[in-house]
Amino acid sequence: MITALLIIPVNAFWVSYMEAIKYTGHPTTYSLFFNVVILLAVLLVINTLCARIGRAPFSRADLLVIYFMVALATALVGHDQAQVLIGVLAYPIFKATPENQWAIAFGERLPKYLIPRDTTALEAFFVGHASLWEFGRAWVVPLTCWGAFTLLLLFTLVCLNTIIRRQWVESERLTFPLVALPLEMIQPDLRFFRHRLMWVAFCIPCFINVVNNLNQWMPGVPAIQTRTWTIGQFLANRPWNAIGGTPMYIFPFAIGIGYLLPLDVLGSSWMFFLFWKAQTILAVATGFSSGHPNAPYVPEQAYGGYLGLAAVTIYAGRHHLRRVIACSFGRDPEYAASRQEGLPYPVAFWGFLVGFALLTWFAMRLRMDFWPVVALFVGYFGISLAVDRLRAEFGSPTHDLHNAYPGELLPRIFGPLSFSPATMTGFALFFWFNRAHRSHPMPIHLEGLVAGWRTGVNLRRLTFAMGLAAFVGIISAYVAVLQPHYDRGADSAKVWQLLRHFGNEAWGRLANHLLAPRRPEPASLVAMIIGFVNCVALFLLRIRMVGFPLHPVGLAVSSSWSMDQVWLSLFIAWGCKSAIIRAGGLKLFRAAVPFFLGLILGDFLSGGLFNIVGIFLDLPVYHFLG
Repeated sequence: MITALLIIPVNAFWVSYMEAIKYTGHPTTYSLFFNVVILLAVLLVINTLCARIGRAPFSRADLLVIYFMVALATALVGHDQAQVLIGVLAYPIFKATPENQWAIAFGERLPKYLIPRDTTALEAFFVGHASLWEFGRAWVVPLTCWGAFTLLLLFTLVCLNTIIRRQWVESERLTFPLVALPLEMIQPDLRFFRHRLMWVAFCIPCFINVVNNLNQWMPGVPAIQTRTWTIGQFLANRPWNAIGGTPMYIFPFAIGIGYLLPLDVLGSSWMFFLFWKAQTILAVATGFSSGHPNAPYVPEQAYGGYLGLAAVTIYAGRHHLRRVIACSFGRDPEYAASRQEGLPYPVAFWGFLVGFALLTWFAMRLRMDFWPVVALFVGYFGISLAVDRLRAEFGSPTHDLHNAYPGELLPRIFGPLSFSPATMTGFALFFWFNRAHRSHPMPIHLEGLVAGWRTGVNLRRLTFAMGLAAFVGIISAYVAVLQPHYDRGADSAKVWQLLRHFGNEAWGRLANHLLAPRRPEPASLVAMIIGFVNCVALFLLRIRMVGFPLHPVGLAVSSSWSMDQVWLSLFIAWGCKSAIIRAGGLKLFRAAVPFFLGLILGDFLSGGLFNIVGIFLDLPVYHFLG
């Protein structure tokens, strides 16, 4: 635990520099964080060297605890957590001008304790050539409030994970594919690293990354083109050009992850991806999109699919949930005492309810209306549960769900004028943890519990350790995002201006809603209902028709921006896995697993190490994650 807590601040600066400053490596945009895999590999090397001299400092349990503590802290500093929060907080006061009329629209409604108001400190943040230690006082109160809010939010997610773990792991026997790589890496006697197939696969992405990074530094070296073509290049005429870019990229790590996924879910992911593209083309061909600019409402359908997946998940575990509730009221003590969970079931059940009530109270203190607040948090926890399920059953490499935030969907459906200005301002303040869900912390905690259960780690100690990681990780994340921007300037060319984009997205959208409100779009609600019904219908079809090839998980996850990047890689993984299973069955499938794990490890280690070189030497690097 102490080792992990010492690593977390250093890791936070590394992630912040990669994603927000250099915009080169993006570990938190995909489910498996390459920086944590690199850390685990380094610890294994240290273990091996020390074992030859005397005694290895870390046991398997130690390595597992460090891995998941740092992974949780990585999520908190990621693209969809602290980076968005800092952008949202820094923007509304300093960037208000007479032209954008932000001061008139919502300036007086911004809570003083949640937004930094020292214009000198904000100017230093955007201009640069300053230090956080000079102007940190302006951020203490807002970040303390948001840090407490984040800890409360994480606590409710931990309670929810505690409630569902036993049902998913021991009753439904979900596979949790993303746990496979760290568990294989910490096998006794390093058995994983003795596979020749693993090293053959390891060398393939290493070669690609070496050559392409040399091309970045010496353009005379020809690059290996793995991300050149898009379908949109060949479809220039209407309605086919509605398909957009649609990249045909090949990512070795995504092929490796894809091989670990269930075959039906893997096939469903790329099939439904093409289904969404076909909808877009059809909307243009029929002229439906001309009168409905958001048609065919793919984010709304995907959001409905996520909520449908959450509803199906709750229904499937209804007997377990009934017993959890009973033992929380003292009626089924044997069920509560039969397993050592991360938290006792009564604590988890009542903790979730109290946490939800406190989150609602926090929002009500912003003078938001009650039912939009409830809809916002019900939607958030529904999406969180669906993301948990996506990774538990599918091992989904992506789950971002852009443009499907309840605070944006509700004004779109009912019209901005249906909500008070204070409610709309609250939606903008909560934008930071709802913008997308790529670095969602909930599934990381659950996967830690699963890995701990499989290796005999005490789950309550592991939960305590990850609680410490969350506390230290939040502080480290805030400092790691703020300090480089004070040094270089959030508006300068020395950073990627990612925070500027996040801030303008939240407050610019709010200003448009308040100053030029649009008419309601009931079609958005219809699209959500259709997505929900389709997801539930697929679930029922799978129950009644053995071997039905489409899975509701694929419907929910396939509309995301990240899926746009990796769909072809998942298609290749599907083709490889299908051929291997048909040729040699389960035996050949298992024999090939080290090869595909080697693709992941080789891509992560080589690409991540080049990112470190690029940061220290201020050199451009090949974006191996896209």
